Amino acid sequence: MLRSLGLSAMLALFALAVQATPAAAAWKSQDCDPGFYLTGFNANGGVWVDRIGNMCAQWNSIQGTLGPSYPSNLPMLGMSRTGRPMPVDCPAGTAIWGIVFDLPVNGGHRVAENVTLTCRTLDPSNRVIKDAARMPTVGSGRSDNDRDAATDFQHRDFCSEDQIAIGFEANADVSIGEIRLHCAKQPTMAQIAPPPQQPFHRPHHLFPPSSGVH
Repeated sequence: MLRSLGLSAMLALFALAVQATPAAAAWKSQDCDPGFYLTGFNANGGVWVDRIGNMCAQWNSIQGTLGPSYPSNLPMLGMSRTGRPMPVDCPAGTAIWGIVFDLPVNGGHRVAENVTLTCRTLDPSNRVIKDAARMPTVGSGRSDNDRDAATDFQHRDFCSEDQIAIGFEANADVSIGEIRLHCAKQPTMAQIAPPPQQPFHRPHHLFPPSSGVH
């Protein structure tokens, strides 16, 4: 049968099969520089997240504080050029500990919606959890009956108790699908050693050497 189809017909069938099979989105990652921690997402979107990048802040181990948060100068992940800016950031002094998001299907692909951050202070002696505002995506507007609760709602990815996020990876195609955090150990305060003691030198101009004569 394949011989009777001819080469041109076989090529046409192959092209149809390729078009009918959606390409798998590639996992891509973006991490903060060493000594920096993930404090938010620099993103574009509308109904869902179209592009996403990281926002990072530097840990000062001497003062035990987290510096201001800045968006990365790396290109955002995702190929879409639509949407509006919708960055979401942790409260000052905190970094991302976990994320929660919806993941409905659109056009055969999973797309991230309603990304919400759970943030935490980095001071190991004073760990405070703060929930940041979610990324202001509109959402697909699907009813509960149109969604599979096991796959669409409340995807969660959290670091372990003694870790904090330093970056992320995303299933990035035209838009952004599933998001996973990259985590590392919580930073510690620097152990500052006291300065070494200097040996005592007797000032000769105040105490001249004894001549032996009294």
